Amino acid sequence: MAVFTTWELVAVSQSGPPTTFDPVLIASCLRQIADRCNVDFERVSSQPLAEVLQGETEKFGAAVESISRSWSKQNPELAYEIAFLSVSVKLLIYVVKKTSFVIRPNQLTDVINGNRQVRNYIEARGGWENLDR
Repeated sequence: MAVFTTWELVAVSQSGPPTTFDPVLIASCLRQIADRCNVDFERVSSQPLAEVLQGETEKFGAAVESISRSWSKQNPELAYEIAFLSVSVKLLIYVVKKTSFVIRPNQLTDVINGNRQVRNYIEARGGWENLDR
């Protein structure tokens, strides 16, 4: 999706100030991770997801957290952090297609950057370019 290329995503390096990464690289990485998501959102029973689908888009982060934790527990071979990233992108796409509500691009960025465990996972692997290795 071309919408990802317009986002400015910043990752904090472990040894210094924030470094701006190539948004095209990050979008590509997120798309590849999202392709792993096989969650059928139509069958998900989640109060935060129901609220997002009713227009409470500020609940997007809670929906991602709830669904990714559940999916990760059902698939122990799947790291929680990868489940979180995968669900966040796929859920964004699902909500945009399913509803007329506007999800701001920075909501996805805020959800990812706001999860310390996911941020640490990305940093520990040396950044987005090394995430899938």
